[in-house]
Amino acid sequence: TITDDPEDITRIFSDHYGSKTTDHDNLQDKPSFSFPPALDDLLQQFNIEISDIFPSFELQTSDDPFSIDEIVAILKDTKKKVATGPSHLSKHSLLFLIQYIPNLFTAY
Repeated sequence: TITDDPEDITRIFSDHYGSKTTDHDNLQDKPSFSFPPALDDLLQQFNIEISDIFPSFELQTSDDPFSIDEIVAILKDTKKKVATGPSHLSKHSLLFLIQYIPNLFTAY
């Protein structure tokens, strides 16, 4: 059957995706998260905790805001050709924006 109802389409896709990605027989037996069995065995064998390997740390943040001058200095110090990242904003785009909309960089 052909449907144009958004709820039907969502249900059909959800059911199809769920049937391909979920093991319904073992869903209740498994914990929500565990390390691979080999890692659990190693940790137990050597009597160590995962926190011994990856200790927790306190995130270091600063409440001091950056000044526009500091941001401009950092941008000017970057290479001319640099990966733009997910924003696709180049060094030159950011310098242009900071010139006309400086609060964009310091509002948060």
